[in-house]
Amino acid sequence: MKATLIAYTMVNAYALREATDGQYNPWGAAGPLDEIYDADMLAEFAGRACYQSWNRPNPSTAHNADYIHSTVHEKGHESITAHAGATFYVSDVPRSLTHELIRSRFLAFSELSQRFVDGAKLHMTIHPHGRGDEFAEGVYMDVFNFAMEAYDTLVEHFEAKGFTHKQAREAARQVLPEGTATDITVSGNMRAWRDFLKQRWSRQADGAIAELAGLLLAELRAVAPHTFSDIPEEPYQ
Repeated sequence: MKATLIAYTMVNAYALREATDGQYNPWGAAGPLDEIYDADMLAEFAGRACYQSWNRPNPSTAHNADYIHSTVHEKGHESITAHAGATFYVSDVPRSLTHELIRSRFLAFSELSQRFVDGAKLHMTIHPHGRGDEFAEGVYMDVFNFAMEAYDTLVEHFEAKGFTHKQAREAARQVLPEGTATDITVSGNMRAWRDFLKQRWSRQADGAIAELAGLLLAELRAVAPHTFSDIPEEPYQ
């Protein structure tokens, strides 16, 4: 399982100043007060735009981290986090995981097509509960090998009946197990990612998608640490 951050919002901080006729200093009224990341900066700007509080009149929320903590984490005004976004390429995950992932309706998805990708390129994943378990891994592989034999037989059968290779694959993929590896590109704004994490970064979630949530959280913290500072280091109970 791998989650690669391939795109995220970058802000033209100087344009923020220009848009407000110089009233807003993204780095703080007296110069750089703390390290501010683009996604966090954009969230603060959007919030301050609602009240035109460019000069940071409240000392307790003058710093970006304090502003986001007060506005988003305490008061629940999560809409300001929806302006910045992040895109991941998630690879080598089971199809069962992406079946759950795509239920997150605020995210956007583009997934590997089993109709076009040759079955020879597919392989089996091992659920986190089964990793290092010789018996479980053996069962997974036995099932996958049997399924691939059936898949190849069906592809050959349907092609012999005159179907195109794509049509043969789409019919044969019916026998592939949910553990078959897939790759998917996923995009969302930070509010959507927060929603995803609150559901899937949990001990109650399926082990595979919870593992993915942990990988995504680490990457999201790297580009928007203040936005995600309230998400716990360990999964929700």
